Parts: sequence; structure tokens; C-alpha cells
Amino acid sequence: MKTSRFSGEGDTSITPPDISTMPTSGFPSPAKDYMADGIDLNRVLISNRPTTFFARADGSSMQCVGISDGDLVIVDKSLSPTLGDVVVAWIDGQFTLRQLTAHPDFDMIWGVVTHSIHTLK
Repeated sequence: MKTSRFSGEGDTSITPPDISTMPTSGFPSPAKDYMADGIDLNRVLISNRPTTFFARADGSSMQCVGISDGDLVIVDKSLSPTLGDVVVAWIDGQFTLRQLTAHPDFDMIWGVVTHSIHTLK
């Protein structure tokens, strides 16, 4: 698993285009009157910047919880894990993703996975 620390420097917000001004085809959207401003993915996905890291899943062992090979996972080291959480664990000298059970097969939990971003294309 490859990890990288979240860098809070600079403007890292992602603002998608305002879809209310895009051309439509077919029936106009009744939700047009309720369009909001852009979505800041940092605010939505990251609750504690100094303790948040990104990692790429390597392998298919976590497909049972919706994490596929190559997915980007967001990991928060400040969270206390609870049963069923997906965690980054230290096993045999390397980091790996595991779902926390009552009888874990690892020595140390490095962080809790809060989100998984799956690329479709």
C-alpha cells in the first residue's frame, strides 16, 4: 500500500462546474431552483487535516467492503477504531488494510479508513 500525507498548503479545493448553467436536453430539472454552490471535497472528506493521509489499495482482499485494487483510501490516524471499521494495520513489517474484528490478526493499528474513492474510468 502506497501512502502520502495530506498537504494542507495552498488551495486544494475542487470546485466542479456550476451545472445550473449547462445546456439541458429533454425535460428541465425541477431541482434547478435548489442548486447549491460547488462542493469542497476537503471539507466533505477530511475532518482532521494534520492526521489525515491518502493511500492506494494494493490487491483485492478488501473487495468485500467495497475497496478495490488501486482505490484511493483516506485514512485518519486520530480516530479510535471500532469493530467492523476498515483499518490500516501493521502486519509482518508492512502496512495492510484489514477489517477490525474481535480477534485481530495484527499488532498495531496505524489509522482508520474513513473513505474510499473508486475510479470508474
